[in-house]
Amino acid sequence: MKTIFKALALASVATTGVVALAPVASAQAVQGLGVADLDDAVAKSNAAVLAANQIKITHKATIDAVDARTQVLNNEYRTMVQAYQTAQRAPTPNEAALKQQAAAIQKKQQDAQAELQTMARPYSLAEAYAMDQIRAKLEQAVRNAMTKKRVSVLLQPNALILPAPSADITNDVVAELNVLVPNVSITPPAGWPNNLPGGPAPAGAPAKPAPQPQSR
Repeated sequence: MKTIFKALALASVATTGVVALAPVASAQAVQGLGVADLDDAVAKSNAAVLAANQIKITHKATIDAVDARTQVLNNEYRTMVQAYQTAQRAPTPNEAALKQQAAAIQKKQQDAQAELQTMARPYSLAEAYAMDQIRAKLEQAVRNAMTKKRVSVLLQPNALILPAPSADITNDVVAELNVLVPNVSITPPAGWPNNLPGGPAPAGAPAKPAPQPQSR
């Protein structure tokens, strides 16, 4: 799915530093150690790909409406940011006015996110329901893959430094998911997700907040 709201970045952060890494054994050298990106496995499963295509077709009108509204809101947001930056570069900027503009920009972003998330809810809910069905089979898929590959300890890729390719069983997990859950429904039952243990599931990933403009 396309990101609901692509906000403009108003500041860049530069980071410096050197991290010294001690030599470590490769994953291949450790008997029974495997690596798998489980989020990637879910996304690459046949069920996830089929569901994504079905959602694009079933909810095309809503997706197009969200895309069109996103463009309008992005243009409005960009205009407000440009006005703020122009006022900020004035020889004697009005600090009080800049603070008001910054607050208005922040509110614009928050309101836009709320509006677009509401508009996108039909297909966001369909996507969340599809992924929930696949993840329900993920643990069994992982266990099956570990058994077949003789893996006794499984780690996420970011837990190792330069893991050996032979230790990666992500594709094996994908293959097991394809067997356990070849397809899923994209039509949530009545009351979903409020009837799930632990409360409602997210209707969609919120947009990444943009930093608030800083007055000088």
